[in-house]
Amino acid sequence: MCLKPKVNYEEPFAEFEEQEQRDALGKGLFWLVKNDSEKFELFCIKMLCYRDGETLERIETGVCESEKLNHERAWSKLDKAVTQGKPYNYYPRGRVEIKKGKATIFLNPALNEEPIIEKICRSFGLTRENGIVDIRIKNDNSWHYRFLMEK
Repeated sequence: MCLKPKVNYEEPFAEFEEQEQRDALGKGLFWLVKNDSEKFELFCIKMLCYRDGETLERIETGVCESEKLNHERAWSKLDKAVTQGKPYNYYPRGRVEIKKGKATIFLNPALNEEPIIEKICRSFGLTRENGIVDIRIKNDNSWHYRFLMEK
């Protein structure tokens, strides 16, 4: 499930249909969270952007402000139905950044599995059709991406 922050369009962009929005290029944050049926699903906060990484939107309200998007701040503004009362660093997490047509996925190494990477790529629209020419995976086992959930 991807959450698109509430936005204010400064330019006359056409409204995206739900499917188009799902397929559109974006950058942002993600977590692999357990849902009510005890299955893991990808939860992401996606900001639509151009292939150079510039966002198409200016965040006004919602979970984040455009350039200050971080896991802790965003998690604190999410509904308890999503967070389940857990801290932001409970579940494994990561980030998608885009620059000059290249996407970089920063994540905890526990998430570096092909089905998860494919889901991240689909969720953020990381495709050639969207102008992405290269996708890099950066395993980050530093304190920044460590998580509390037992493995």
